[in-house]
Amino acid sequence: MTVKEDQPTDSETAELMFGLGRALVATGGRPRAQEAIDNFVHSFEYFAEHDDLDRALEVAQSPIPF
Repeated sequence: MTVKEDQPTDSETAELMFGLGRALVATGGRPRAQEAIDNFVHSFEYFAEHDDLDRALEVAQSPIPF
C-alpha cells in the first residue's frame, strides 16, 4: 500500500514515477523493463495532459536500452 494509492496523479507523483522509471532502467535490467516503461508512460501522460511539454519531452527522450 502506498501513501497516495487511489488518489489522482499529481505533479509530485509524476516526478516520482519518472525517477523510478530511470532507476529501474539503470538497475533493474530486462526483467524490470516493462515496469520502467509503465512508469515513463504514466509520467509522460501526466506532463503532456498538464501542458508541461518540456518535462513530457524529457520523459520521452529517456533511453531504454533493452
